[in-house]
Amino acid sequence: VTAVNGAGGKATWKDKTPDEILADVNNAITATWTASEYDLSGMANHVLIPPEQYTRIVNQKVSDDASKSILAYLLENNVGKNQGVDVFIGPLPMLKGAGTGSTDRMIAYVNNEDKLRFSMTVPLSRTMVEQSVMQMSYLSAFVAQFGQVEFLYYQPVIYVDGI
Repeated sequence: VTAVNGAGGKATWKDKTPDEILADVNNAITATWTASEYDLSGMANHVLIPPEQYTRIVNQKVSDDASKSILAYLLENNVGKNQGVDVFIGPLPMLKGAGTGSTDRMIAYVNNEDKLRFSMTVPLSRTMVEQSVMQMSYLSAFVAQFGQVEFLYYQPVIYVDGI
C-alpha cells in the first residue's frame, strides 16, 4: 500500500507530525490484524523502516515541551501495545528506495516461527569424491544452500511505500 498524505500534503515522514507517523504505524499493524481475521497472533510485532527515518524518530522529540523521542512515543502508543503485543521498530537499510517509484518502504510483519522461517545459508562444500577410470579423473560433487526469508502466511505482512 502507499502511505497516506499528511496535513502537509506529503506522505514522507520528514514532512509528517509524530501523530501522523503514529497513524502510519497503527494503520500497518491494524491491516495485518484485520487480514488475520483479528487473531492477535497475526498482529504485526515488528516494524522495519529505512535508517534515515529511524534516525529521525530516535533523535527528534515529540514536541518542544516533551522529553521523549518520537520512537518512544510510537512504542508506547501503538495499537499493538494496547492489545498486549510488544512491537519492535528497527532500521533495515534494504528498505531505502525499495518502494514503488524508488520511494522508501516500511514493512510490518509477525516475527514468529509459526508465521515465517529462514533457511540457513550453507557455504559451498565438497561432499563426495569418486574416481573415474573411464575419464581418468576424480569427480567431485559440490553442495551449497542459499537462505532467504520465507513467509508461511501472507496475511500478517504489509509493505507501506512512500514513507
